[in-house]
Amino acid sequence: MRPTSNNRAPRNRTMLADAIVVVHLSIVLFVVTMVPLVYLGAARHWAWVRSWRWRLLHLGAIVVIAAESLLGIDCPLMVWEDTLRRHCCS
Repeated sequence: MRPTSNNRAPRNRTMLADAIVVVHLSIVLFVVTMVPLVYLGAARHWAWVRSWRWRLLHLGAIVVIAAESLLGIDCPLMVWEDTLRRHCCS
């Protein structure tokens, strides 16, 4: 019987940290690109730009980010990624 090793744990943590970066980048791109897309979509008569769900989701993301900044709270995604990277690479 071969001994079990925990060699996969660092790799799994690294992959999870990378996935968190992708999610974080997606949120940033959503917040940053949504405003110009709404203006462009209004000019081009795109139906989705009038959707209250998209606008509410965008406003909610902005409020959460602004509240974290004003309250001095670190972004939970960044904290989680940093923690995973510290544990996998130490």
